[in-house]
Amino acid sequence: VDECSNNSLNNCSQNANCRNFGGGYNCSCKSGFAGDGIMCKDVDECFQMYYPCSEMAICKNTIGKFDCICTEGYGGNGSYCIDIDECTDRTHKCSEFAKCTNNVGGYNCDCNDGFVGNGFNCLG
Repeated sequence: VDECSNNSLNNCSQNANCRNFGGGYNCSCKSGFAGDGIMCKDVDECFQMYYPCSEMAICKNTIGKFDCICTEGYGGNGSYCIDIDECTDRTHKCSEFAKCTNNVGGYNCDCNDGFVGNGFNCLG
């Protein structure tokens, strides 16, 4: 009898793999889960000693896995994040009467000569 072919014939967790062998079966938790195969609990990879997120990314645990998300001002896949130049790619919110200066993780807006304001709003 192949106990793994029918879930009613085994007591493996839904988060486990069932392996049939002559005379029985065994259960082992899937990647991202820990336990004895009958009970499998999500592993929070973000609290493990090592996870492959960039220093400029946050780790977000999800069921059975995790995602690395670059923080604001950085772009990339989460394992590798680089500074975005908001001034060059025109994603900044500086006033049309201000100079945009890129810096690490963000940018600054300074009103042009003859204008006053916070760089986002400049009055002449």
